[in-house]
Amino acid sequence: MAATPMAGATWHTIVAAVNGIFQAHLDAGTKLSDESLFALDFFFPHQEFQMALNIIDRGLLTRVVAQPSGRCFCSVPVDKRNSSEEKKESHFCQRHYCTCKYFRFTVAKHGTAVLCKHQLAVRLAELYPEKCHTVDVTDDEFAQALFHGAAPDPTSPPPQAVVPVAAKNCAT
Repeated sequence: MAATPMAGATWHTIVAAVNGIFQAHLDAGTKLSDESLFALDFFFPHQEFQMALNIIDRGLLTRVVAQPSGRCFCSVPVDKRNSSEEKKESHFCQRHYCTCKYFRFTVAKHGTAVLCKHQLAVRLAELYPEKCHTVDVTDDEFAQALFHGAAPDPTSPPPQAVVPVAAKNCAT
């Protein structure tokens, strides 16, 4: 069996290290340094970090913010070429949850990974907000999106009744 970062450290130690890297850059208001990029790539040996960077670089993450409550989630379209989840259109994710199969089985059930690529993309979007779309919706539209599993289209104009707000940290 190949050695992985999970084999030599406790899960909690790795989570604390990953959270510390992101939080340090959030607190400082800086982008990820080369050292931080290298460390994050090390903590995710199954290419999750590289795939998360790809999601952000391609502008695939949409932050959906409900008004006036400020509740939010992020949406990433399902890559139908590499997924058995044909019925789903998008994965809904936050810092501590994602609707993808990898999260359910590898992160939550077996604990053999810290985060899925979608959760990592959510964390990256906090540091690179210009790389993702933000859609403001009403609280009712937000609930409907969660209930029906369809995120609002980021290219459509925002509803008239919603007052646009600055991008929020919705990963919590």
